[in-house]
Amino acid sequence: MADCRIRFSTIGAALLPLSLLACGSVDNSAANNTSGRVELFSWWTSGGEASALAAAIGIHKQKYPNVNVVNLTGPDSNVAHAQLVQRMQGGNPPDTFQVNIGEDLMYWVKSNGIDATESPLEPIDAYVSKNGFYSLLVDQVTVGGAFYAVPMNVHRINSLFFNKKLFAQLGINEPSEGMTLDQFNQLCVTIKGKGKVPVPLALGNVGRWPLQELVFEDILPGIAGAAYYESFWRGNEHTSDGVIKDTIDEALLLRCGPTKALPCDGGYFNTDADNIDWPAALDMVQKGTAAMSAMGDWAKGYFESKGWTADVDFGVVQFPGKYKVFVYTADSFPLPINDAPSHDLAAQLLQTFASVESQVAFNQIKGSIPARSDIDLTQYPGSFDAMHLRTYQSFHDATQALNTALALSGLLPIGVLTDLRNTLQYSMSQGTSAYIQTYLDKNYATLNR
Repeated sequence: MADCRIRFSTIGAALLPLSLLACGSVDNSAANNTSGRVELFSWWTSGGEASALAAAIGIHKQKYPNVNVVNLTGPDSNVAHAQLVQRMQGGNPPDTFQVNIGEDLMYWVKSNGIDATESPLEPIDAYVSKNGFYSLLVDQVTVGGAFYAVPMNVHRINSLFFNKKLFAQLGINEPSEGMTLDQFNQLCVTIKGKGKVPVPLALGNVGRWPLQELVFEDILPGIAGAAYYESFWRGNEHTSDGVIKDTIDEALLLRCGPTKALPCDGGYFNTDADNIDWPAALDMVQKGTAAMSAMGDWAKGYFESKGWTADVDFGVVQFPGKYKVFVYTADSFPLPINDAPSHDLAAQLLQTFASVESQVAFNQIKGSIPARSDIDLTQYPGSFDAMHLRTYQSFHDATQALNTALALSGLLPIGVLTDLRNTLQYSMSQGTSAYIQTYLDKNYATLNR
């Protein structure tokens, strides 16, 4: 097998055809004769996610028909991470694996705090150029100028999805862009008051991250704005300024209603929120037993995998709040240091994941937008619909206005994020902001260190 360990010139490399980015000869017959197995590890198990990955792998299969890419999945990101840690520590890494940009990736790049020279990952500059990707994504996958992972998409986190036909049947206005929290709260009251839909806002909180997402990545940035949100999680604000209390109070209102008192008879969530996962919450919206659900825009791909059509059956807006903010993350894939024969095959797969063809095929199904800044979605009318185009424009507008905010998976180490989720869950279960406030007061100085 040809040795891929050469460095490309980065000038214009991102715009070259995939065949010219592949290692070794560009002779198609060489690619056709390449064979082997690549282990990819991810948590993509739902319909839209699995289909999107299959589309990207299908692009790879066109060039390397004899290479078998096996997707080994964990049931959710928490379990997948724990399984990945076991494999990496056991000296049995997968050939590549799914990871969020920022701190989630840096856990591995820095080998959990060790200098990058001791990392179990290798830089991928020799295989894939970082040119062509959004600079704010590259910043989150680069250490000391070295490029460590291929971002495949940009996901919006702070989205509110809703059943359009249900709102029409109820005779009330849909959620709208720029809606305030007071207006949103009143909307929940109105929906419940109709007596036809038991749950205004569906939540599936298995894994504990959906509640964290709702509270700290939907409500908080809408209350405080993008600049404060990132500044807070980077340790530059004060926990006593009331923003966290205001955020938790809003979440408690949604959970328990105006009195915020247990047992939450007046709440606007489903009572089984802690016992179902996020796809089940979206199923409630599709079935009409819930009107809305706050979820990242992978929900678009999920709904479409279930036969729904964007802007016909379901709609989406930024989660309500005072400020316009685009909270984002990106799924990315690194290259573990590995002397196995599949190493070079994995490098070829990352080249495919970085290509225009793959990113178009993947993101049209996933619900996200491509991580490559040189892909103009308006040039792909058969691939990207009006909802995609609005997300695309919103991301560009937010980038220009400095209204983007990195998701917590990119800002906090995984151990801290786990503690935060568990404390938030307990605090909410007790109907008070006191426990999460105390946790932050005590740990804020070292939260993201």
